[in-house]
Formats: sequence, structure tokens, C-alpha cells
Amino acid sequence: MGRILSLILVSLACLCCGACGGGGSSATGPVYFLVAGEGHGDSYVLPVSDPAHIARAREIVADRASPGPKIVVAAIARGGSDGEYVNRDLIGGRAWSWHVTRCEGFADNTIEILDGWPGYVEDHVEEWMATTGGRIGFWSYTVVREVRVDEMR
Repeated sequence: MGRILSLILVSLACLCCGACGGGGSSATGPVYFLVAGEGHGDSYVLPVSDPAHIARAREIVADRASPGPKIVVAAIARGGSDGEYVNRDLIGGRAWSWHVTRCEGFADNTIEILDGWPGYVEDHVEEWMATTGGRIGFWSYTVVREVRVDEMR
């Protein structure tokens, strides 16, 4: 049952994405973005490799009022880092015990089960992973700026 639910969640998330697609990669590696929201005072670092997703993230950073989807839809895994990428709350200074493995795109909406915030995921990692199949789509969060690698240390 859990595997079927995960497949359904992934399918629904991709149907909501305005920019889901081929998952191509950047020749220079990922670009990192800070994703922050309202109400919880926390953030997470998002690695983005797909050139279309990088372009969309930069559009949002340049003008948050720009039309188009703004909710990040991403796959996550346990563990706070993956090579040079370290998932941190750059607003509150907390290191997370989970990280984004893939930016799946941007959406206008996600299903309610993907809504939350970084601190909630941190405090309930096992439950979150089991319930969502390792996906996030926080409704009140979006990219706010690019992040340099040295900021994640």
C-alpha cells in the first residue's frame, strides 16, 4: 500500500508542476537556492540542476510577483548533506537531518499531504518520509535568493 501511495503522490505532484520535465542537468553542476516562507521563520537549501528550473527559480528571485508557479516540488532523503551540498536553515542557523535529492519543478498547488515546513519535517522525518514517499511541496515557501557553497558550511 505504501508503494502505491508513493507512486500516486509523485504522479499528482508532477501533474501540478508547471515546469516538470526532462530532468536535464547543468554542465557546471547544481545552482543552490534558499527557499523560505512565512510563519515559521525557517528555510532550506535547494540544489537545482535542470536549466529550465534554474531559469524559473531566478525569475522568482528577481520578481516574486511574476506570474507562474512558485511552490517548489522536490524529492528528499534522510541525511543533511550530499557532497558539497549541505541542507541548512540559513535564517535560523539550524542544520537539517534531511536534504533535497531532486528539484522536480515548480507548482501553483500541491496536494495537502506535501504541505508543511522545514522544521516540521526535521521534527518528524520518519513519519514525513513514510507518509509522503519523500516529497515536499510547502505552500507558503518559495525561492528567495541564490546560495553560495561556502554559506552552507
